[in-house]
Amino acid sequence: MVDEYGQGGEAGGMSAFKEKVLPLVRKLLPVIIVLVLLGAAFFIWSSLPKAATLVFSLKALDDSKTPSIFGVTLSDANGNSFDGSVEDSEVYFDESAGLVSGEYSISVDGGEIYASAVTPSSVTLEPGSNDGVLTIPFRYSLDVIPTNLSVSLPAGCSKLFSVTVYNKAQRSAETGLVAEGDLAPLFSSAEPSKTIAAGASAQFLFNFTAPSSAASAKQAIEKKGVLRLKRTRKTISVVASVGAGPQLDLSPSDITFSQDDTKWIKISNKGKYPATELRVEVERQEGMTLEVRNVVKELAAGGETNFAVDVSASSPGKYLGKLRISDAGCNPQEITVTLNRK
Repeated sequence: MVDEYGQGGEAGGMSAFKEKVLPLVRKLLPVIIVLVLLGAAFFIWSSLPKAATLVFSLKALDDSKTPSIFGVTLSDANGNSFDGSVEDSEVYFDESAGLVSGEYSISVDGGEIYASAVTPSSVTLEPGSNDGVLTIPFRYSLDVIPTNLSVSLPAGCSKLFSVTVYNKAQRSAETGLVAEGDLAPLFSSAEPSKTIAAGASAQFLFNFTAPSSAASAKQAIEKKGVLRLKRTRKTISVVASVGAGPQLDLSPSDITFSQDDTKWIKISNKGKYPATELRVEVERQEGMTLEVRNVVKELAAGGETNFAVDVSASSPGKYLGKLRISDAGCNPQEITVTLNRK
């Protein structure tokens, strides 16, 4: 005999489950199968690429004119290519192009004037309508020297620099300089774009100026960016140390002459940054000759140099002059020159 808590009770429960639930499952099984199949079909369908259309607006790099190009082609990862229809300032890829959602690389036939390397160089299309802007540089062949610049700028100071651009192509090129990145607020140039003849070169002058607020920095602030040749993607890499520069120490600080003579001034750079454009500017009283010789242009951090000071006068008397020593005119230090000619 089995009581209500024994195996007889469990067997009865299983029997009731089979009698009530299993018939219901069998009845609903076709519906369940259909729902599973529909879910699987929807998952597969949703993962497939969908039809897409695309409209590109055309823009010439650093130029207000609409670029005149011959075509734009999209290519997918499988090697399939799709050609757009160029109309004035736009390129269309409509339903007839056969585009589907996904990632494509972009190439342009710009003829003799415009380059094939565009921005962006690739595009990811979503299902349905897509739009974007193609920025197209000019087909120039330019070299620039130097390709890298290292700049130290004491707070509030400006320095003049130059680069030379060579046109290697067989047609003229119109270009200039544009600063990008953290350098943009420091850069200035009064020179407009220049037209460089085929096979010729041109020099471009420009300034970098460190803000006066950089004086509060305990150490130099490093700023990076590029100078780009207008209408191209050709760049010069620039690293600027802003707010710190050479620390020039002068010995002696003042000089006195009792006759026409020559004396030497020692310049020591006690800072961590080199002087790249040492200058000695001269101010003199009328009747006095004050000249400097042997002034070097560059002085490494921790380095020393000497320059000569020649003084003379046409008649007896007391004459005063000044020498202003600086790195590219930044934070000049003065030396008073006295001549007591008997």
